[in-house]
Amino acid sequence: MREIPESVVALLGEDALKRALAEATPGTALCTGVDIPFYPRLSIRSNARALCMLLQTEEQAHFWELLKLSGLRQSGWNVRRFKGDTGAQRLWGIVLGLMERPPALLALEPMSGMNEREREGFAALLRRCGEEGIPFTYTAARLKDVMDLGLPQRLRLALPGGWRETDTAQAEEALAGEEEKNWNKLQLRWEEGEDGKASEA
Repeated sequence: MREIPESVVALLGEDALKRALAEATPGTALCTGVDIPFYPRLSIRSNARALCMLLQTEEQAHFWELLKLSGLRQSGWNVRRFKGDTGAQRLWGIVLGLMERPPALLALEPMSGMNEREREGFAALLRRCGEEGIPFTYTAARLKDVMDLGLPQRLRLALPGGWRETDTAQAEEALAGEEEKNWNKLQLRWEEGEDGKASEA
């Protein structure tokens, strides 16, 4: 069984976003997917080069590495634009958040608007956070979206009376042997308190 990193936490449920904002500490950096500094008429590459001019030399290599890890630095990044609230824009915001090295990072609905390739980039960033112990918390409405990332993570479900703690390994165990894993039904069981695998926080 893969070890569950302590630093990567997915907050699940319809009320997760509201509660996460209410409980955020002053040192928590927010990645909302909006109000992120970028030039909408420029390509991702041009945005990256413009930002690099503001970074210290030792930070530039780290910035390019995160861009490559996220999938933003690819063959098509010369022509892609930041338009609206897209998955690429959200990845850009997460990369900028990681560059700040905050005590804690909270991404609000980061997978909203992401295509499959962008979700792979998001998973790669989460994996790096888990390996390096970087505190990264994000909200998601559905357990299925989190499990589809294929990464061991801690899970916290937003319930009326508080949080319910579990993790992806317990989710896998709860549906072991079933021909089709229905993550949405499992989430509903947890929210209704019908599954002892998740413990009250």
